[in-house]
Amino acid sequence: MEGVKVKMTEIKKIINDERGATLLEYAGLAVLILVGIWVAATQLAGGVNERFEDIQDRIEP
Repeated sequence: MEGVKVKMTEIKKIINDERGATLLEYAGLAVLILVGIWVAATQLAGGVNERFEDIQDRIEP
């Protein structure tokens, strides 16, 4: 029974520990920021590509 008590107290410590939740919150926030950057970069790349193609069409006869 002593081993079961030790395991239960360890499980309670893990459940009450908020460091893991904070880590998950920061990881989720980082993912959202990275997705936002990726979407913005993709949109910007399309606009820049169109601009260069327009310049190329004006330069080439």
